[in-house]
Amino acid sequence: SGGILAGALHTIGYYATDVCVGSPPRRYELIIDTGSSLTAVPCASCRTCGDHACGKAGRFDLRASSTVVPVTCPLDGKRHPGVKCDQCVSSQCSYAVHYTEGSSIRGQIVKDLVHFQGGEGGESASPATVRAFFGCQTQETGMFQRQRADGILGLQ
Repeated sequence: SGGILAGALHTIGYYATDVCVGSPPRRYELIIDTGSSLTAVPCASCRTCGDHACGKAGRFDLRASSTVVPVTCPLDGKRHPGVKCDQCVSSQCSYAVHYTEGSSIRGQIVKDLVHFQGGEGGESASPATVRAFFGCQTQETGMFQRQRADGILGLQ
């Protein structure tokens, strides 16, 4: 059930929540990260991604979502506010992030529907769907590769 914060910082090292991405929506368990701005999930084409909660069959497939839009280079600041390409590979905007504990992720930036389930009670319980930029991971190393969570939800 999305919208609920789960995990234990002392035992598994992170807190996570479920977020659905794409059309049709696929559920991903994402680590809450207030120290970065990137949200990313494993791509179906990833050969170095670990064995996560979504499983290999649940990885984000660019061909399966009817609403996904690849982010192409060069970037237009008006159409892509806040998006930064580390490189342009075959006209696709790519990213690479290295985390302090030594792990890293890389992939391509895409734009698709992201579905957030509301919390419990009150007006904040309403679900929300937004069109958002996020990373489709094609490479993982270190803890990113070994963790159960599928990806990361950057909230900076």
